[in-house]
Amino acid sequence: MRKQAKAVYGWLNQQHIMQREEYRAAVDSLNLFFGAIVGVAFARIESMATADYTLLLVMTAVLIAAILTVANSRRRLYSAFGMLLMFAAYHYLFIYEEAVGAIPETLFPTLCVWGALMLLYEFSPRERDRAPTDPAD
Repeated sequence: MRKQAKAVYGWLNQQHIMQREEYRAAVDSLNLFFGAIVGVAFARIESMATADYTLLLVMTAVLIAAILTVANSRRRLYSAFGMLLMFAAYHYLFIYEEAVGAIPETLFPTLCVWGALMLLYEFSPRERDRAPTDPAD
């Protein structure tokens, strides 16, 4: 009976750990969904001056790259810290200082939710990646 209880406990304990496939599916779906939402937000800023639009476009692209780096880097804490620094710079430049004309109200919260969910998935328990068998890998 004790052996069966241990087996059941071990099985239950493993149920909250994401499998590699589940993790990749979650990250891919986040990227697809939020990429589309950011596209919708950018479609609403047709009247913005070209220089302002360019600055917003570049900074948003850099922030999105930082978000994507979190999910694709083995240096999780370093990439998470870098992403949080980019969020701070983005907030300071576009929300606090209002360096460009009015950006869509929904853009920054959308990016924040994307980044927060990426951190949640990245730091949730999941299967460990297999160690490479060849040192050259």
